[in-house]
Amino acid sequence: MSPPPARHTGHTADDEAIPAIGYVRVSTWREEKISPELQRASVEGWARRSGRVIVDWVEDLDATGTNFRRKIINAIERVERGEVREIVVWKYSRFGRDRHGVALNLARIEKAGGQLQSATEEADATTATGWFHRDMLFSVAGFESKRAGEQWIDAMDHRRAQKLPASGGRRFGYIWHPRTIPDGQGGFTTQEEKYVVDPDTGPIAADLYRRHVDGEGFYRLAGWLNEHGYYSPRTGKPWGLNALIYYMDAGFPAGKLWVHRRDLQCGTRNKCTARRAHYTHIDGAQPALVDPELWQQYLDRRARNAKLPPRSRKPTYPLTGLVRCGHCGRSAIPSNGNYTTGYAYRCSGRAHHGNDCKGAYVRRSIVEKRVHEWLGEVADEIDAQSAGTEIQPPAPAVDPGIERARLAKEADKLQHALDSASEAYALGDIPRDSYLRTRDRLQQRMTGLEKQIEEAAADADRVRGPAPFTGVVQTLLSEWDTLAVSVKRDLLATLLARVEILSDEDGRRARPVPVWPTAE
Repeated sequence: MSPPPARHTGHTADDEAIPAIGYVRVSTWREEKISPELQRASVEGWARRSGRVIVDWVEDLDATGTNFRRKIINAIERVERGEVREIVVWKYSRFGRDRHGVALNLARIEKAGGQLQSATEEADATTATGWFHRDMLFSVAGFESKRAGEQWIDAMDHRRAQKLPASGGRRFGYIWHPRTIPDGQGGFTTQEEKYVVDPDTGPIAADLYRRHVDGEGFYRLAGWLNEHGYYSPRTGKPWGLNALIYYMDAGFPAGKLWVHRRDLQCGTRNKCTARRAHYTHIDGAQPALVDPELWQQYLDRRARNAKLPPRSRKPTYPLTGLVRCGHCGRSAIPSNGNYTTGYAYRCSGRAHHGNDCKGAYVRRSIVEKRVHEWLGEVADEIDAQSAGTEIQPPAPAVDPGIERARLAKEADKLQHALDSASEAYALGDIPRDSYLRTRDRLQQRMTGLEKQIEEAAADADRVRGPAPFTGVVQTLLSEWDTLAVSVKRDLLATLLARVEILSDEDGRRARPVPVWPTAE
């Protein structure tokens, strides 16, 4: 980063005190868990000696310095608004340890005429020597953070080789035997680290997967666990929705470990947001509570639900979220009529937007009857394929695995371009407006690529042709009147890409479109 222009030296007359915000950050790094009280006392002492007045405090407790998704941003914005002139920290490393983030946010403070001050590291950054000194301190802080990160990665790789989870700790459904235990004499002794099935909670953990595959949502499962006193063993608190989803998606009860892919470099692996695209399951050493078939059924249901709008995840009708207008392609929504709730499906574009679609409107009973008839036709098609009278559809023109690799490589290039733009802005090579336009454009493209990567991953596992769905079709035909709506909806979603409704009076006012390619 280039030296900032001289703004002020920080020295004022006795009757003028510089307003400042005191910032406290307690690190997630065990060796640097410096207490907030110690940091506050040090900052307050320096402020009294240096003619500052701390008008407010901002605290990030147990927060990493490797990113700026912290409350410190609030303090920076107050400097930009002119409410205060300085931010005072215990050490410069409390401000941050990320090279790009530190450069960008320091530039924001100094461009607004403010300064970042350290209570224990004297460096007047308005002078060339002080600026160089401060830059070296930030470089040392970044080096220490990166070194600690490399040591942690080595430790995770070692645990992965042992087929153990990276962080250890208790897991629901298992009894954890840690590597070190107290020896009763003030010391510790070591043993083999392992997980064994808990006879009380193990069967319950396995049943969670069965119940979700059968149609129960995560809200209901979390509520049931909490009502019966089965709290999260990691926190000792009731299950939250996100905690339960993460626990089940990670697949530990299925004998799996959920790890970041080694061929993708995200820079912030512990904060990676593209979990479905960047993470993968590997075999763990723990005994499995969930058999492979049930685990695959769970993954299939999660993949289907991820593509649904929120309302379709708790369906009211068997075809919720699957019906489309056959004329304009918009979704078709249930419509009340004839004193009946959900009497018919109608084009949402015609209903809400008044577009030029002529507006398909079909009774729900007709649509569902047509789907039931279609299931019988599919059953006949499956029988024909079994007899060898049907030709399989051609393979896709582009191999999904190759396409997924190409998209991942392009995503890496975009990430490199984003890093280069950030560095160029921090060094003063490009103006802020140009940087922001470039950043927004690259991030938008990155979001689109991540979606394409997920779709390519789904395409790689997609089954072609109706024959593999024999069991689903037979279940729907034989249990059509007895299956729960949510279960029926999930089963139909495995077969149907959509159901098109038409306004034509030719007797075929509903047209099922299967997920496999057809001759039409």
